Amino acid sequence: MLLLPLLAAGQTEKSVTPLATQNSKPKTQNSTRAVVVGISDYQDPEIPDLHFADRDSEAFANWLRSPAGGALDNNHLKVLTNDNATAGRVAEALDALVEQTKPGEQVIIYFSGHGDVERNSISQPGFLLCHNAPARVYMGGGTYSLAYLEEIVTTLAAKNMAKVTVITDACHAGKLAGSQIGGARLTAANLVDKISNAVKILSCQPGEYSLEGEQWGGGRGCFSYHLVDGLFGLADRNGDQSVTLGELDRYLEDRVTAEAAPQSQVPMLLGNKTERLATVDAQILADLQKYKSGQLPMFQPVEQRGFEEEVLAGVDSSIREAYRAFKLAVQEKRFFEPEGSCAEAYYGQLAQVKALAPLQGVMRRNYAAALMDGAQEVMNEWLKTSQNQALSADMATSTGRLPQKVFTEKVRAFPRCLDRAADLLGKPHYMYVSLQARKYFFEGFLLANSNQNPDKELGERALALFRQSLQWQAEQPQVFWQMSNVCGRNLLQPDSAEHYARLAMKTHPSWTLPLLDAAFMFCFQFKLFERAKPYLEQAIQIDSNSVEVWLGWENYYYYQKQYAEAERILRKAISLDSTYAYA
Repeated sequence: MLLLPLLAAGQTEKSVTPLATQNSKPKTQNSTRAVVVGISDYQDPEIPDLHFADRDSEAFANWLRSPAGGALDNNHLKVLTNDNATAGRVAEALDALVEQTKPGEQVIIYFSGHGDVERNSISQPGFLLCHNAPARVYMGGGTYSLAYLEEIVTTLAAKNMAKVTVITDACHAGKLAGSQIGGARLTAANLVDKISNAVKILSCQPGEYSLEGEQWGGGRGCFSYHLVDGLFGLADRNGDQSVTLGELDRYLEDRVTAEAAPQSQVPMLLGNKTERLATVDAQILADLQKYKSGQLPMFQPVEQRGFEEEVLAGVDSSIREAYRAFKLAVQEKRFFEPEGSCAEAYYGQLAQVKALAPLQGVMRRNYAAALMDGAQEVMNEWLKTSQNQALSADMATSTGRLPQKVFTEKVRAFPRCLDRAADLLGKPHYMYVSLQARKYFFEGFLLANSNQNPDKELGERALALFRQSLQWQAEQPQVFWQMSNVCGRNLLQPDSAEHYARLAMKTHPSWTLPLLDAAFMFCFQFKLFERAKPYLEQAIQIDSNSVEVWLGWENYYYYQKQYAEAERILRKAISLDSTYAYA
């Protein structure tokens, strides 16, 4: 969440122009006015809360506040979230736009929350549900009618001569008053049809739902997360330092559609496709790309409460029971055993039920996410910079690994789980290649760590599996790390071990674990202490507060029989973390 304003800090005002500029020249500061609304917490308990709509709106507002988004001050930007986003305050903020906007200025209206229609009629085009909306009878207040929004947009465009952009993320799943007639779908359709005189950016097509989850920025909507990234310049397809509506359209379709799969979510962007939305600052874009480069692909489950209940209400009790048993088996990670009462068995049964077709995408996604969850967790722990701070007590050993027996039992199931997850998602899915690469990595890891003593035949077999992993996905630091260990421990080849350790560091420069393992091998296996020392010096520069790094230095002196210095360093490690038992 904090990345966006931090990236923009200290930049000049030429960074990124506000949304939907009308010509090739950047807008002057504060030539844009915006109202940003995000509601996750609804007052009426019968309206299902959302998880991250408020965070989405704050992220977009932070873009507008930053030099990259126009450096809007409080006189030009109104942000309303949760209990501040009542119908009265939303109406007041939008009315103020009409009163204050000058000719030639542009206006951005952003809304993230629920949208609904309680009855399908011409007189009821739909409502944006504000914080104090009632669960029923939307005409009674607490909502903002699309008819009012249409009037505001038309007035701004025709009377104020402003350029208007409307961005909505209002198609979230949930059991609302209009669920039986597809209220969220009708609201989206009416946003498309009735709101004219504006550039319109919608989170999904009518009939689809917007997804949100922790895999997007630690807790964001999939659409909002990529929207802001795209405006910062990741959508600049032709590299001309500007983002057009057409480029953003393509970027969002590629990212959101892929990452929502197997659910369907395709954003809608309506307007002149050549319209320039943002001018990109090269430094901000470079910082964002650098941040992104160190991230592993993430895939996590999604929740669609309310919608799920609605579908299950239409099936018989035995199907509902099997569905709940499937969810419980997934939660408890009973994937393949015991036979007949595991997630795989329940999934095979439920996949044949036509009435559950609307939930098939959610089922596949959540099952696949659970299958890859264990491997993802272990990979994340390995790849953290500060090993001793990153790992839980049962994982904190001198090399950042679980105790051998526990770890082997935990990891042994990963290849099968990853293979099944890839099969569920299918070859076109963006995670398929990564899943295959991880499957071969863990097969190689299990083999290599079954015997850490010199064993040429085992080492060559493990390297073959790691090379298969790299054929699926190149530049994997964890693969190079293990190849280094195999060359050092099993093959007794110090030069090859060093080569792969350097490749691991090249692909993940802030990672201390390959440095520490390389230094340990040079000390323990080869007694080449001068070759070990530069790795330890690099590690201490990366993280001088890491107990793991100090224990690397302790090994360095211990194997040279410099026991007094080794003891001094152990005491240093204990002073950093007195609960670290190994020290």
